Parts: sequence; C-alpha cells; structure tokens
Amino acid sequence: MCNSILLNFLHCEFFSYKLKFLITIINIKSFCVFLFMDWRTEFYEARWHLDVAKRMLKSYDEYSEKRILVGVIREAAKAVGNLVRAFLIRERVKGNLDTFVGEVGPKFLDVVMIGELVKMLEIERDQRKSRVEFTKGNKILMEVGGRWKILEVVRLKEIIKVIGDVVSGF
Repeated sequence: MCNSILLNFLHCEFFSYKLKFLITIINIKSFCVFLFMDWRTEFYEARWHLDVAKRMLKSYDEYSEKRILVGVIREAAKAVGNLVRAFLIRERVKGNLDTFVGEVGPKFLDVVMIGELVKMLEIERDQRKSRVEFTKGNKILMEVGGRWKILEVVRLKEIIKVIGDVVSGF
C-alpha cells in the first residue's frame, strides 16, 4: 500500500523531474514511516479501540460469555499499545514500553496510571499464553505457565476506566 501511495505521489504532475529524482533516492521504507508517523492517528485508533472495549463490556452485562471478555481484553490492549505509540511519537522518542515507562510516561501521567496501562498489556499477554481459560461468575480463570490467574470483571472495568482517563487527558 505504501509503495502505491508513493508512486502516485511521485507521478503527480506538480513535481519537477529533479524532485522526482531526489524522492526516489530516499529509502522507501523510511519515507513511508516519515509520511505516516503522526501521533494523531495512533491516538484516534486508541480512542476507537477503547470505545469498542467499552461497548463490549456493556454487552457482557447482558450476555455473560467468555469470548466477550476476551474481546474486551484484546481491544483494551490495542488501545494501550496505540496510546503508548502516540506518546512516543508525540515526544519524538524512539523506543518501546520500557522507554515509555521510564522517560515519556512520567512527564504526563502519574505512576498509578502508567502501572494500569502496563497491567493491561500484561493481562493481554497472559490471556494469549493461556492454554486453559474459562469464566465462572464475574471471574476469568487463566492457566498461565502452570499457575492459575484470576481476573475479575470489576478489575477489568477499573483498568478500562483508567485508560479512558488517559485518553481524555491526552
């Protein structure tokens, strides 16, 4: 997709041959990353995934099924991942989650909020690694690495509320 956009960009009538030559010399991958790296798109995607997670969580109250909670966990984790990338891009810092937790996050968020964002990513990782998982009442039981982990729906709602606070404060 990026290559076709670049080619359409290059074949535009408004650019001279010299500019076309200079742009073709640029590495296509780095040019595409430069062209599309905007923190706003990451933020809008984070907000969208968070809204999906909230709607799914509301539907869980009506239909208590495990697959709805799995969807809530995955959508909330996507929202957190997009938020982390948005913060890193906005601050023009290359890095990963450790960079966010150590350098970028403390500038904007308190320790509790950062901890909740990391906790959501850990829950999603555990859910993916889990070989056995089932719901019982308002709890999700996951077997991860030979140990059982319990996640309550109330705790999941708290984490999603914190993610919503981070999005609204962004």
